[in-house]
Amino acid sequence: MSQYHELGSPGQQPVSQRTVRGSGRFLASISPHLALIGFLVIPLAFGDEEKSAPVSKTATVVAASVLIGVAYSLSLFLALFHFDERMFLIHSLLVPGLISNTLALFNVVLNILCRNLMPMRLLEILSLSFSAAFAFLYALGALWLYARDVNEAIGAESNRGTILLTDEEMQRQQLQRLLDQNSSRRSLTPRVAQKTFRVNHPDRLSSFQPPRHEEGYYS
Repeated sequence: MSQYHELGSPGQQPVSQRTVRGSGRFLASISPHLALIGFLVIPLAFGDEEKSAPVSKTATVVAASVLIGVAYSLSLFLALFHFDERMFLIHSLLVPGLISNTLALFNVVLNILCRNLMPMRLLEILSLSFSAAFAFLYALGALWLYARDVNEAIGAESNRGTILLTDEEMQRQQLQRLLDQNSSRRSLTPRVAQKTFRVNHPDRLSSFQPPRHEEGYYS
């Protein structure tokens, strides 16, 4: 008995997706906050004024760098480990990371302009570059994952009407197509035949008759 099923039907299991654990969600939630805190702390070390001991300025740079480095490392780890969970990455990691880095960029620019730190030193340039670059990367990653998810959804919808048939069912359909082709070549209908082979003749025949011979027969 021939059987077939449709792609996307309940009989076919969808692509397996791992459930994101609570630890993954927690790490995704703290990663943008760590980056934002780091970029809020590091402007305290901008400029060359020594209002405090050099050790405090160095400690500020080290603490801010550790926070920023941990935040970006967590983002990379989560992106690699949960690459299949695109909606989780978009909503829980990439969009919050974009917001936090945008705020960090605004904070760095505001400190540079309000404190008149032009020309910028290496620390200011690095802070500005990292916040701007990672804001762009988070936005680009979110758009790319969203585009992949939409394309896969469209492909699944288009394949939902595709039917997988057995060999017997395919042979039966081929025979059915041949029978349909032969039946389409049936004879013309009487109306079409009448229109095609109609002969117009006069209502009255001519009254001319051939002359008789002497024996009384017609030629």
